[in-house]
Amino acid sequence: MLSEMLNFNSLVQKSIKNNTLISFKDDLASKLDSFTKFRDQGSFLDKLKLKSLILDLIHNIDVVENLIKEKVKDLESWN
Repeated sequence: MLSEMLNFNSLVQKSIKNNTLISFKDDLASKLDSFTKFRDQGSFLDKLKLKSLILDLIHNIDVVENLIKEKVKDLESWN
């Protein structure tokens, strides 16, 4: 989970620099869609892990939507 958050942070920074937050949000939404298709498969532990990933993705999408809404264009604006 920590590595996924670090990766998210890196990708957000890259998206801000390249002004591609909207397409990044679309990529996250696509990933969420694919994760939700598998929610009824696997062991109990697998389902818990997947639910956790889904919740993290929902949070990440919300963060990116807020960055878009606030028209963040440079890394110093994101604190």
